[in-house]
Amino acid sequence: MDWSGQKASGEKGRSILFVNDNASVRVMFSKVLQKAGYDVHAAGGAIEALELIERQVFSLVITDIHMPDLDGIRFTRILRSPAYEDHNSVPILIVSGTFKEGLSKELLVDTGATEFIALPCRIEHFLKRVDSLLNPAEGAEEPDLEKRILIVDDEEHLLSVYSRVLQPLKYPIYTARTAQEALKLVETEHPFFVLTDYLLPDMNGIELLKRIMDNDPPARSTT
Repeated sequence: MDWSGQKASGEKGRSILFVNDNASVRVMFSKVLQKAGYDVHAAGGAIEALELIERQVFSLVITDIHMPDLDGIRFTRILRSPAYEDHNSVPILIVSGTFKEGLSKELLVDTGATEFIALPCRIEHFLKRVDSLLNPAEGAEEPDLEKRILIVDDEEHLLSVYSRVLQPLKYPIYTARTAQEALKLVETEHPFFVLTDYLLPDMNGIELLKRIMDNDPPARSTT
């Protein structure tokens, strides 16, 4: 039988192509994904990635936006074109440390990508996104991973109580003990809902909420 022109298939539901021109980022994310049990192929740019795609159909493509040879936006559009029909329906996850997550919906519509994650992000959050893309529940509504909750209080026992109360909602919950710690989490995690104490060590809760709303308008908040 003539196998010329036939593309190999990676391990079903486990093969990932990770595209990023930063070598340290490629190594770090490849190790994280491999440790989680995925078959990872890394490419230093979109052109190299397209060469790999010519030989294999991947279960998931993860790409950066800013790359020297071909940016991630054009790369994603190419994968959604008739020339790459094998990858038209393969989920594409865009990760970027320079693109604002508030514009992610416009980016997804424009490129045809499936998901977007702003970097830096927590490893467990990244792996949860990867798992949801590779193993979507049949007939089930996908969880709204954008609705993250941030709880801010300098008393440990209250953080624990609030977390237990909100846990049944099944949204990712992040905690901070100071306003500055909360603001750093807002930059990376973009919470949908913020619950904060009024008396914090470095800033009062009202001022914190004003800062959050100025920098991250979609967040809903209460004291």
